[in-house]
Amino acid sequence: MNEIELVIKLQQGDTTAFKILYEKYAPRLKAFSSRFNFTLEESEDIVQETFIKIWENRETIIPTSSFNTFLITIAKHLIYNQIRHSVYRKNYSKEILYVSSHNSTPGNERDLQQLIEKSIKKLPEKCRQVYQKSRIGFLCCFQSQFKMSPMHWISGLKSNKRR
Repeated sequence: MNEIELVIKLQQGDTTAFKILYEKYAPRLKAFSSRFNFTLEESEDIVQETFIKIWENRETIIPTSSFNTFLITIAKHLIYNQIRHSVYRKNYSKEILYVSSHNSTPGNERDLQQLIEKSIKKLPEKCRQVYQKSRIGFLCCFQSQFKMSPMHWISGLKSNKRR
């Protein structure tokens, strides 16, 4: 049977024609997809997905057109999508690693507190006083507004939660 006859039978749902076309074109398609630096497994997946699309769209295939060209066109789209998704996954992985490496942990918080203290000590005297007074001013304001020390207020919150 020639290719046109096989495609006509494929259009009619003949699984034997599908199998013959698969056996003829799968090795070529695998070689084609391996040129894009895919692993053997990824190349086989491209072949499988291509033939799934062939089966799903068998009724739209034009028997007199080149089946090989139709096959390669489908495979190219799948390969480009695979490459695009691979790039997205790599970028996403890099972002996850970056975020997770910069997350706050107890050790990082201590390091950050030490860095802040060193930075405060490096400030000119007047700037350091302004900074310290802004912190003390907050505490004094808190104390005068709530008529208690911040620590007393916080401990009161904790005891209320226990009830």
